[in-house]
Amino acid sequence: MRLSDFKQAIKIRWKIVQSCTIFGLKESLAYSLNNWGNLASMVLYMVTYLIFLDVLFGKVNRIAGYNYSEMLFFTLIVQINFYLLFIFTQGNVETLDQSINSGELDLWLAKPVPDLWFVSFRKINLGELFFSALPATIPLLVILSGRWNDFKMPLGGIIAGLICIFLGQIIIHCFQFIIGMTAFFTGEGKKAMSMSVELSVFGDAIPLEGYPTWLKYIGLTVIPFIIHTALAASFFLGKNTNYNYLWYVFGLAIAFLVLKVMAWKFALRHYSSASS
Repeated sequence: MRLSDFKQAIKIRWKIVQSCTIFGLKESLAYSLNNWGNLASMVLYMVTYLIFLDVLFGKVNRIAGYNYSEMLFFTLIVQINFYLLFIFTQGNVETLDQSINSGELDLWLAKPVPDLWFVSFRKINLGELFFSALPATIPLLVILSGRWNDFKMPLGGIIAGLICIFLGQIIIHCFQFIIGMTAFFTGEGKKAMSMSVELSVFGDAIPLEGYPTWLKYIGLTVIPFIIHTALAASFFLGKNTNYNYLWYVFGLAIAFLVLKVMAWKFALRHYSSASS
């Protein structure tokens, strides 16, 4: 590929992300009642979970080696990742399923746009982030604000944690999309999509150190539910200093990206349009 072609490809993809982000924000503003409903449910969940943690740590001092402050921070990492998945991945998998089921996908496949890139970032709802996710996190941040002195986060751990969140999001994004592509063969993939979401958040209540070895292997390979939450939090808090994990996570991200592209090409070759 020539340099000019590469620059053009990057430009097109950036314009797609930019346009989809603006449209998603306008869409969320147009349906403000949905934002209030999401905000209420997220705040209720957060307050309920914080009460649960408070009651739990009234009975025990540590869970899997994590004290109360560390579990609060772990919860923050879990929530950040959940919101990122909800905003950037889940909506797009749902939209792909609807497009396959209705035959609308045919329209986009006929247009001169990078199809996989488009379906991956078609729905980016920053309104959910600004009007629901961030406000719902305030109770947790308020409690954490008086406990930052309890943490001794090494710089290397902070960098490693951020890398795990970034690469973990890519991995779990690909994981959900690959499962979501089963709709190409079944015509409807809501059950498969729900399963992928449940598997993605399977480890959201358990720190890395609380997993048995065999479950860690699963969570770091075929069902990568550990990397973006438990592994990231462990790095942040300095409980894990094995930075060789980062090479593995980077390789896993590349592998999942390749698998996603291969799955997409395979699915298109066997795609039978709902409109045909």
